Amino acid sequence: MKRFIPILVAASAVVPANAIGGMKASPSDIEVKIIPYGYNRWKMSGSIMGARNSADTLQHIGCETSVSPGGGVASRNAYCYARTTSMTTNPYGVVCSTGDPAMIDAIASISDVSYIEIIYDQASVCQHVRITNNSKYATPPVQTGTAVEFQP
Repeated sequence: MKRFIPILVAASAVVPANAIGGMKASPSDIEVKIIPYGYNRWKMSGSIMGARNSADTLQHIGCETSVSPGGGVASRNAYCYARTTSMTTNPYGVVCSTGDPAMIDAIASISDVSYIEIIYDQASVCQHVRITNNSKYATPPVQTGTAVEFQP
């Protein structure tokens, strides 16, 4: 039995420290896109980490929620925005907003492993929200010395 221990240790030593299993989204699936979606509607989509880890410094996608007290009745709103690599003359990209409670709840679930799809109209009103939280959208770990750390 002692003969097998060095072999197992040697075999495990050749596996790269950054070898990670599990499904990963392809780069074309996670980059930020803004496309026409029917008559006078568009769809913004992309992964939080896909935009963050992109090779360019332009693309981004995200949402924010806010609550404002208004005469004793709180007002909840959400805003979503995206910018693609090709939007070189528009520093802000596109934005839409909603006051719909169900959409706001979905938007509030966004995390660093989220894929966002928002359909919006010409008045910049969010019409449909789809948030997918899945490990395949997570950022890959990077090797730094002997420890494996996750990118910020």
